[in-house]
Amino acid sequence: MKKRQGFVSNSSTSSFVILGIPFNDDAYTEAQIEDFECDKGYMILYEGGECGVSETIIGIYIADGDDTCFGGESMSLIELNEKAEKLVYEFGVNLSEVKIYSGVRMC
Repeated sequence: MKKRQGFVSNSSTSSFVILGIPFNDDAYTEAQIEDFECDKGYMILYEGGECGVSETIIGIYIADGDDTCFGGESMSLIELNEKAEKLVYEFGVNLSEVKIYSGVRMC
């Protein structure tokens, strides 16, 4: 029997790490939400969706299993803090509300 080490994936799932905050999508129009996802590059994890989060989250990608540019790269705490400050500025939340979320999503 062969043993496989490391992350194992197939074409239907992708791992991710995001820096995110709780998100009340009811407070925004569909056009605004599309702008967040498409033009501003945020990822939205919906409560009860395939990622298993207990509340809706909006965030900035830190790493994505679909993107090979994250393989072996690093991010400084200063860069991470800059991303956190972007969320604080954009959504008017406290820095203490920003968290790191990780998981697997369906593609």
